[in-house]
Amino acid sequence: MKNFKDSGIEWLGEIPQDWKVKRLRYIGYVFGGLVGKTSKDFSDEYIKGFKPYITFKNVCDNTIINFNKIEYVNINDLEKQNKVIKNDILFLQSSETLDEIGKSAIYLNDEEIYLNTFCKGFRIKNSAFPIFLNYLFNSLTYKKYFISNCSGFTRINLRQEHLLDIPLILPPLKEQEQIANFLDEKCEKIDLLIEKTEKQIKLIKEYKTTLINQAVCGRIDL
Repeated sequence: MKNFKDSGIEWLGEIPQDWKVKRLRYIGYVFGGLVGKTSKDFSDEYIKGFKPYITFKNVCDNTIINFNKIEYVNINDLEKQNKVIKNDILFLQSSETLDEIGKSAIYLNDEEIYLNTFCKGFRIKNSAFPIFLNYLFNSLTYKKYFISNCSGFTRINLRQEHLLDIPLILPPLKEQEQIANFLDEKCEKIDLLIEKTEKQIKLIKEYKTTLINQAVCGRIDL
């Protein structure tokens, strides 16, 4: 049984004795998405000379960036735009809803890619296993932190200094990897169950529609 200690952060409470608390700014750095682009620079299909980029929706809908759902942006060789690399964590920094603010997804591919304007990227330098950190950011505890530290009315924003000031609860690196592997395995099984259930619900809805149609059209003997 683990021994616990006070984290020193009221909303985090107690943490295991050998875990540490570090601010995000001390384990890596934040970078911005695309700048200086207009609508004519983007395409949902490949155009010669265009480069792949990660959309807002791709970050919003996934915890791991879906490379099959990327879109394209016109970037010439003289432009200075930030590239996303493998293991970067991407945040929704601006959104119209509280539920989406601070949502993160990790990029696990090797291909060169860029990031949309309304997101921020985070690149780890030390002390953290990327997949564990992404799970941490998507936990209920940290979702509450993001919501309590955002501002705005029509569009809600999470300021970069609030992002960098996030206190992270970090187990030893080996344990971070173990937790990430455990969650990968469990979440994969849960996702498969969700997919199976959604297919069953779809079939039941189709049966309901067919049943109603047959009944009102006199196709059923009562």
